[in-house]
Amino acid sequence: MPTEITTRIHTWAGAADISARSVLVTIIGDTLVPIRSSLWMSQMLRLSNVFGFNDRLVRTSMNRLVAEEWLFTERVGRQSRYHLTDLAFTESARAADRIYGVDDADWSGEWVLLFVPNTVNAAQSSRIVEHFRWHGYVPVSAGVMAGPGAESESTRELLALVDPDLSPVIATATFDELAELVESGFFLAETDGRDQARAYSAFVDRYEPMLNMVKKADPVEAFGLRTMVIHDLRRIRLRWPELPVQARPVDWPGVAAADIASQLYETLVSASANWLSDVFDTAYPLAFPGRFATTHELVQRTHAPGATTREKE
Repeated sequence: MPTEITTRIHTWAGAADISARSVLVTIIGDTLVPIRSSLWMSQMLRLSNVFGFNDRLVRTSMNRLVAEEWLFTERVGRQSRYHLTDLAFTESARAADRIYGVDDADWSGEWVLLFVPNTVNAAQSSRIVEHFRWHGYVPVSAGVMAGPGAESESTRELLALVDPDLSPVIATATFDELAELVESGFFLAETDGRDQARAYSAFVDRYEPMLNMVKKADPVEAFGLRTMVIHDLRRIRLRWPELPVQARPVDWPGVAAADIASQLYETLVSASANWLSDVFDTAYPLAFPGRFATTHELVQRTHAPGATTREKE
């Protein structure tokens, strides 16, 4: 009979606003990237089974990530091995800084503006918006995206991976009356009416009661809860620009959300490590000091020298 925690995990994964593809991206960025750059389909199926995803759905989702140039495949006999592309590594590293990062009190007040040429087609424009949202940019008008504290050079590097044939105009700017612009929804408006503050409050409501529950989680459940926490936090922090301290309203709920996520993550990473060691056939880390740390650190691309990998599914 499923435990209360397993039921929570399956209920969460079955919600209408949760897609298997997006959960797989979270698993890859949060669980795989710190130890290596590839995994077997059998390993992803085992990880995905924790959420109740069937094999066909997982294979379809992995194929979508290949089509989106986030993964590429290697056939080893009858087996399939998936490798992250350069775009996936770049996005995972930069996204990690936003997902696991901390407040930056030294923001200069500058924003980077990306002006997309009006010659791009709808598919190109959609692709640019989707990828740049991951990195703190938000559309502020047709063909214009803005990101707080971003660097123009890193913007060009990212754009070269997303669409190497595009030549946009990139500029830096400061805004007068920033607090009023934020409050009016200029940087945070969404078509469905939700905003970042409400999303953070909902995160707190969902996960604060779990601070004691996680102590009862077995290793598999701990992995499931760990993925849930990071997936829900990722959807907030990569959907909107993470506002610098100076631009936030008073009593910003993102502070409480980050504190809860940090506490849960430390416990769940340690609790899930033994099971993940078995899944990946390597000594999985018990902690990630660079995540939710006191300074911004990117997840490093590591390949665990000497670590063994399964040669079959």
